[in-house]
Amino acid sequence: LIGLACNCGNEIDVRVHPMLVSKSHPISRIDGVLNAVAIEGEPVNRVMFSGPGAGKFPTASSVVGDIMMIAHEMDDSDRPLPIMRYDKRREDAKLKDIKETVNKYYLRVTTNNTPGVIGELGTICGKNGINLCSVIQKGVFDDGSATIVLLTEAAQEGNVMKAVEEMAASPKMRKIGNIIRVMD
Repeated sequence: LIGLACNCGNEIDVRVHPMLVSKSHPISRIDGVLNAVAIEGEPVNRVMFSGPGAGKFPTASSVVGDIMMIAHEMDDSDRPLPIMRYDKRREDAKLKDIKETVNKYYLRVTTNNTPGVIGELGTICGKNGINLCSVIQKGVFDDGSATIVLLTEAAQEGNVMKAVEEMAASPKMRKIGNIIRVMD
């Protein structure tokens, strides 16, 4: 589970969600009960701190408490996050729409094993402004289906979701298995 907070001009990108982490990122070396915080900025570039986590039950309780506090304050304030209230330079900041965020993506789909299906997936991605880094067909099954894994370059989430909708509508598609953001 990755928590991100980014000062993006007049927008603040704040989100928490599962992500695959590239082997080249220092966070990929954090394991066991350790938690980590990576900070990127000028002039320090990237700094990382790690230490033992609180354990699953205290952490879950803390997360639920934070969510409840934010949900409660959304009714009372147009600036529900502390970062938006206390930094006077951020008074006009808005939360960035998740559709406008940019990430790499891991997509796993199950298709009919028919000629042109990989080409169709590539065409759908290209039409939505998404470049592919990797396409791997994982196997063909007795029922005539095939599992295909797509790894994208950095793409806007709204474009990825539109492409996934188009893929799902294809008669060659059986199932969209996974859509996972990837941290570089």
